[in-house]
Amino acid sequence: KEDLNLIVNHDLLSVGFLVEVPIQSTRVIEIDYRLPIKLSRKVNRYVLLIQKQPGIRDESFKFSFVSNSSLKIEETLPLIDLSRGTQVVFNPTFDRDLFFSILLKR
Repeated sequence: KEDLNLIVNHDLLSVGFLVEVPIQSTRVIEIDYRLPIKLSRKVNRYVLLIQKQPGIRDESFKFSFVSNSSLKIEETLPLIDLSRGTQVVFNPTFDRDLFFSILLKR
C-alpha cells in the first residue's frame, strides 16, 4: 500500500501520494473510493478534480461513478450517455487537469 496524504479543508478532501516509475516503464494506478457520508438533500452534486502532474504524458484515464439505487444521475460534466441511471464511466485523455461534476436526484 502507498502512503496517502489526506487533507480536509472546507468540506473538500484532498488525496495525494507519490508513485515512483522507473525510466522506460509504466505503472497502473487504481483507486477505489467510497463516499463516507450519506447524501441527505433531494439534489446533490459530486465534484472531482484530478490535477495532472509534471512528467505524466498524455495517458488514458478511466473514472467510474456508481450511485446507490435511491439516487439517479441526472446530469454530468462532461456530458455523457445517462442511460444506465446509476452508473457513469468517463474515459478522457489525461493531457490536462480533469474536472467531473455529477448531479444526483432522489
